[in-house]
Formats: sequence, C-alpha cells, structure tokens
Amino acid sequence: MALDLFYFISTLPSLKNTGEGAPRLAEFRSACRGALTERQCAVLESASLYPPATQTTGDEGNAVLREWYSWQTAMRNAIAAFRAKAVKADPKAYQREAEVTNHTGDLRRLAGVLEEKTAWRREQGWEALQWSKLDELEPSMHFCFDALVVYALKLQLLETRRRYSSEIGQAVFEEIIKARLAEAAAHRVQSEG
Repeated sequence: MALDLFYFISTLPSLKNTGEGAPRLAEFRSACRGALTERQCAVLESASLYPPATQTTGDEGNAVLREWYSWQTAMRNAIAAFRAKAVKADPKAYQREAEVTNHTGDLRRLAGVLEEKTAWRREQGWEALQWSKLDELEPSMHFCFDALVVYALKLQLLETRRRYSSEIGQAVFEEIIKARLAEAAAHRVQSEG
C-alpha cells in the first residue's frame, strides 16, 4: 500500500495559495476513493476546516487533524473573545472548551488580522494564517497519508476562497438590484393606481 500511496500522491498537482491549477475538492475525493482504503477515505471526508463539536471516530487517530482542530479551536476562541469585547459581552458564552496549547505567535498574528480596518482584509489575513498553519503541519515526508490530510484541508480553504470570487459577487449584486427594482416597480404601480 505504501508504494500505491507514493504513486497516488505523486499524481496530485502541487497546491498554491492562489488556487491556480488546484483540483476541485470533489475531484480529489473521487480520486481518493479509487486509490485509498475506505478508512482513509472516511478520514479525508471527515476532515474539516472547522473543529467538530465532538470528536468523530474517523479522526481521533490522526495527529494532523488533532493538531489542526486544537489550533482552530484556539484561534476561534480568540476571535470570539475579540468580537465579544467589541460588543461588551461575555466571551465564554461563545467559546469552546480547549486544551491548553501554546499558539502565542499565531495568536499575535491573529490579533493583527482582527485589527484590520475592512472585513475583506480580515478575511484575507485569516485565510493566510490558516494556509501558513497547514504549511507547518505538512509532513517532511511528503508521500504519507498525513500529506493527503493537509492537501484535503488546503483544498477546502481554496474552495472557500472560490466562493468569494468577483464573478460570484457581481452575480449576487445583480440579483439584489434586480429584486429591488422589481419591488420599486411594484410599489410605483400600487401608489399610482
């Protein structure tokens, strides 16, 4: 199986944080079903950018996912604390219980991201911070299952970014304008009639 894993991983395109040349997540998962065991596919299917509310049976044995979820929980708790402070609320109501970990450097970087003036800049900073963490989690031996876990998480991050494209934004904007014009026309007919 190790040799098959080596060949499978070597067929995957390298991922860039720009998303250029990256396969779709669905394509990747489909290819995995043809090359990996059911258990490996289940772990890759359960891998998520967001820490699960409860640990699932597929990921408790994977060190990369445990570290990723621990890091994500720490970062999201810090985001909740930042937002709660802004509205003068108790952050504990919005935070998850987390193991004590040392992510001091990343928490400092996150604080800088949260201080950005625009939501777009904050989103870009958060994505960059996540990509950086995934780079850090990438195993030095690139031809192992953990490398596929990181690959799947990076693809999810790229899929999220694809949803924020200018084309999609333009389409949403046009739909909103179209709906408002229809409302205005209906209102005009009612008030004139």
